[in-house]
Amino acid sequence: MEEIKCFWIDDLRDPKYSLDGERLEGVVWETDARRGRDRLMSEINNSVEVVYLDNFLGNRTITGEGILAKMSYKLEKGIFPNLKKVYLHTSDNEVLKRCLSLYKERFERNGIELLEADYSR
Repeated sequence: MEEIKCFWIDDLRDPKYSLDGERLEGVVWETDARRGRDRLMSEINNSVEVVYLDNFLGNRTITGEGILAKMSYKLEKGIFPNLKKVYLHTSDNEVLKRCLSLYKERFERNGIELLEADYSR
């Protein structure tokens, strides 16, 4: 099973244009929403430490908000034992505010920071 520490899910943004130096090192980029979600939920959930997540993933049925909801549920079951940070980026500030208000406390209870990404590309 592949061990991934840093996972980037975005159908458009290439992490090399948004991250630099140490933050970019070892990032695995997944452009397909379904594959990204599925890999995160099963294949890599024990090794991942940082997730960068776009909300609009080019798929009408899978969004970053939906993935956050699923992650939140899995946290209560002890999944994602090494996860430290989740960065959310979106062009819709209302979605971002809603996600942060709905999930931030749940993630923090499990020792995980849920943050707005500090880039806009």
